Amino acid sequence: MVYVALQVLLCQSFKDTLDFLGNIFAGSTTFGAAIVAGFLFNSWQDQHNKALESNSARELIQAIVETKIKMRKVKAHLKLDQIPNLDKASINKDIGKLVNDIQDLLHDCQDKLEVFNILKNEDSRKSKKIFTNLSNIVEINKFLHHFMSTSDSKFIENKEQFNKLVVAYIDSCDEFNYSLKTYVIAE
Repeated sequence: MVYVALQVLLCQSFKDTLDFLGNIFAGSTTFGAAIVAGFLFNSWQDQHNKALESNSARELIQAIVETKIKMRKVKAHLKLDQIPNLDKASINKDIGKLVNDIQDLLHDCQDKLEVFNILKNEDSRKSKKIFTNLSNIVEINKFLHHFMSTSDSKFIENKEQFNKLVVAYIDSCDEFNYSLKTYVIAE
């Protein structure tokens, strides 16, 4: 009888021990699952933010490329003065329209840069380089605007000075896009 009572107690104790260990295991796996879910959520959120940042940088690069294409057209128009009997006034008018388009596109670029700046993760070294390169473009744009107003939009007649601004603008666009390239994720 004592033997049977001990077996019942030991079995009951063993069963309780197994139940207790099972409960601890279940609790720890539930807690571990919550931790894994948190990491997965944060990982997804980081990836999503990176994709938004990349798309914003890509849009900004495309906008700068559009200004660069227009500036190349300006450069091509400056060479038209070598064709005899071509009306310089109409060439100057075309160049003036292109420069105005470039200034409008640059305002669009500045808006896109503000959006990009909000989205990107803080990296002060990269940010400083991007803003330095954009400020170069803005400064050259100011010179272009000043040149237009002081030269009475006579681009062909002032071809040498204007061409220097055009080349500097194109180079600044390249530097700016190069500094943004690190933010674009390959798809």
